[in-house]
Formats: sequence, C-alpha cells, structure tokens
Amino acid sequence: MPPESLSTPEAKEAMRERLGLNDPAPLRYVQWLERAVQGDFGYSLTSRKPVTDMIMTRLPNTLLLVGTAMIFSIIVGISTGIVSAVKQYSIIDYLATFFFFLLVVHPRFLFEPVDDLCLRGATQLVPGLWRFFAQSRESRARPYPSFDPAGGGAGLSNWRRH
Repeated sequence: MPPESLSTPEAKEAMRERLGLNDPAPLRYVQWLERAVQGDFGYSLTSRKPVTDMIMTRLPNTLLLVGTAMIFSIIVGISTGIVSAVKQYSIIDYLATFFFFLLVVHPRFLFEPVDDLCLRGATQLVPGLWRFFAQSRESRARPYPSFDPAGGGAGLSNWRRH
C-alpha cells in the first residue's frame, strides 16, 4: 500500500485488521507459535520472500560449517583428553588444560597477534595458504559472512542477503 493510502483512519484500521494487530498480544504470540511449529515463519519484510525458503537455502552451508567445526572439536578434544589422561599431572597436562580453558574464556582480541604468528608460520609450509587466511581474517571485521559458495562474494549487494 502506498503511504498516502494509509493516511485515512479506515485504511489504518483495515491494515491493523489484516495484520492481526487488533488481537491481544498473547493471542498473537500463540498464533505465531502455531504457524512457526508448522514451518510457516511468514514473509521477509525486505525481500518479500517466505522466510522458510530463505532459511532452507542457507541451511546446507550452515550444517556444513557446524558439522565441520564439531568434528574438528571432537577430534582435538578427545586427543587432548587422552594425552592429558596418559600424562596426568605432567607439564603437558597442565599446559593443555590452561591453553584450552584460556581459549574458552578469552576475549577475541587477545589472541589476534598469536593467530597472525601461527598463520604466517603455517603458510610458509603451504604456499598460497596465507592469501586464504588473510581474506578470512579481513571478513572477521564484517558482521556478516563474506563467503557464498553460490558465487555471490562480499559486497554491498550481497550484504543484505545475509
């Protein structure tokens, strides 16, 4: 509806009725929850597409990222746990415990210099790896992901999609 058509009280009331805003808030919430449980999240205000469709297009990449991170975390966690159990109360046990507790509780900016040093060392072993890590580190400053397997890349036009 054009904004000028909402200027009359009748048009405003018709809009409130169409959107269900005349119902009490608890009833609106229950109605929304019923639709959400059925997979109907409504339509996006910016793209006018069903939100469920937008979620489903991004779900495979999200699951890939979460699955990869989980597998990596399990492998590192179990192997560190085994080493710490075998070398219980040793310097290795204490260092591993300290390091992983520190990783869990630290603010991100504390390890930026350490990350840079580690990445530079790793990239000397594998040529071309530094470019990949440099690009990924640049994307950390952005609040939205810059990688799009479909080829969208990072940019203002792609920013709104995330």
